[in-house]
Amino acid sequence: MAFAHYNRGCTFKKQGKLDEAINEAIRFDPNDAAAYNDRGNAYFNKGALDKAINDYNDAIRLNPN
Repeated sequence: MAFAHYNRGCTFKKQGKLDEAINEAIRFDPNDAAAYNDRGNAYFNKGALDKAINDYNDAIRLNPN
C-alpha cells in the first residue's frame, strides 16, 4: 500500500501538482520522518521556506538519527 501512495505522489509531482504531491505521503503515514523530509523539500522548491523548516524539524523529531 505504501508503494502505491509513493507512486501517486510521484505522479502528482510529474504533473506539476506540487500541493497534491506534498501531502500524499503524510496522509498515508503521519509518523514517517522521510515523508516530512520529502514534503520539506517540496516546500523548499516552492519557496515556502517556513513550511519547509517546520517539516524538516518534524522529520528530525520523528527520527533524530
